[in-house]
Amino acid sequence: MVGNYFIAGPDSNAHFVGEFTATDHVYQKDNFADVDKDGKLNGRPVVPADFGRGEDAPTFVSAPSLGPLTDVTVESAAAALSNVLAHAGCSLHRDAVDARLVDAVRSFGTRGKIIRSEAEAGGL
Repeated sequence: MVGNYFIAGPDSNAHFVGEFTATDHVYQKDNFADVDKDGKLNGRPVVPADFGRGEDAPTFVSAPSLGPLTDVTVESAAAALSNVLAHAGCSLHRDAVDARLVDAVRSFGTRGKIIRSEAEAGGL
């Protein structure tokens, strides 16, 4: 996990990264988390404790286990977020679904929700 910006939404819980156990091996670097849901991008660096503690913590490794990566550009967390907000979507032109999702991210925690059915999102 390198160069990610985790932003909590209204329905997010304290586990912004996921669920882990000691058998999971994680390399993490240059990640940020904004979990206060205040509508401002004011994240902090992610630390190992954010991934869990005790039995819920992964085993951290000091180097990535895959490589060399070719044709991959690694951006800073801030640059990756900016790139996603400017360009992410499932086609060359953003549709209503893309616009709704990007709007939720742009709200920096104040909009969006976990969708449990297509009906909650207005259809397919």
